This record gives sequence, structure tokens and C-alpha cells, in this order.
Amino acid sequence: MRQSLILLILLLCSINLIAQKEKVKTYFDNGQIKSEGTLYSYYTTHEKIPKKFRDLYAIKIKDKKWKYWYPDGQLKRIENYKLDANIYMSRNKK
Repeated sequence: MRQSLILLILLLCSINLIAQKEKVKTYFDNGQIKSEGTLYSYYTTHEKIPKKFRDLYAIKIKDKKWKYWYPDGQLKRIENYKLDANIYMSRNKK
């Protein structure tokens, strides 16, 4: 029983970690790709947000390599973003 509880907790933690990063692609009106990259999202418990809406309020930050294109499909630029480990603490300071 104890082993299955530990496995369940580890499984739930790993699912939560995977859900925090998502691949994002945006497109121009003509169907060509506009940008592509990874977003890291986390939830905040800021006092100004009512408790019933805190789960809906996620902060999304660009992470790793992002590519941007012109409307004609030519690569415009590549930018690299680094996720700051203290981002949560710096955004929730009083």
C-alpha cells in the first residue's frame, strides 16, 4: 500500500512538471508560421487576485530557443531565452 502511494505521488508530480512547458506556434493570416518556441507557465498566489480566480491566473514566460519568420516564410531571427530560477520570488515581492 505504501509503495503504491509513493508511486502515485511521483506520477502526479511528473505529470505536473511536464504540463508546465508547452510548445507554441503562431501563424500569420496567410497561413505561414510567424513564431515557434517554448512557454513556461506557473501559477501565482498574489494577494490582489481573489482566491477563486487564482487558479485561472497563469504567468507565461518564453523559454529556450524561439524562431521568428517574415510573412513570406523567410527566417527573420532566432532568440534564446533563459528562464531565471528566481523568477517566482522576484515577481511576488511586496
